[in-house]
Amino acid sequence: MNINQLIYQQKNRFVPDYYPQVIKELREQGMIGQAIVNVKGSTTLFQIEQEVGRIEEYITIMPVVDMKRADASAIIVSYNPHQKTLFKLTSTRIPETSLR
Repeated sequence: MNINQLIYQQKNRFVPDYYPQVIKELREQGMIGQAIVNVKGSTTLFQIEQEVGRIEEYITIMPVVDMKRADASAIIVSYNPHQKTLFKLTSTRIPETSLR
């Protein structure tokens, strides 16, 4: 499978299918606290945890939030329970067709 197929297959998920394997590998290598896990843009913590289960507190996650969205503040606030969160804030939308 090439990268374009993988991106297309994953486009409707908030966190890629390989997330559990990545976390397992990071644990085994003793690097879990050194990685930043990116999540699909403008997604609440609740949505992510429904998909992959609870995000452990020592995992750093970085959601991308489009600040032009009406719900941008609510998305950011949703991450309050997870202390190791970094945000990438954007003010432009990337057309979905450019992600294929």
